[in-house]
Amino acid sequence: MSSGTFSTKRDATTYRQMFTHRWSAFVRENFEGPEHVAFVFRVDNKTARNWWDGINAPSGFAVAYAIQNFPAAQDTLCGGAA
Repeated sequence: MSSGTFSTKRDATTYRQMFTHRWSAFVRENFEGPEHVAFVFRVDNKTARNWWDGINAPSGFAVAYAIQNFPAAQDTLCGGAA
């Protein structure tokens, strides 16, 4: 990856914040609540609550699982629906 991919740290931070928002939208649209998220993704309740509240986003395993198992995930996470 060239150093020009993200011209500044701010670009990466902005993308991270945007993705966190999209992930929160995805889980809110597709699950009954944080407990349901925790069950489906096999994460603890605090992690699921943080995703639900848009505090932080998941690691790659959860994103890949979502894209493979939920038809709306790719559109929502890549910007088509959020």
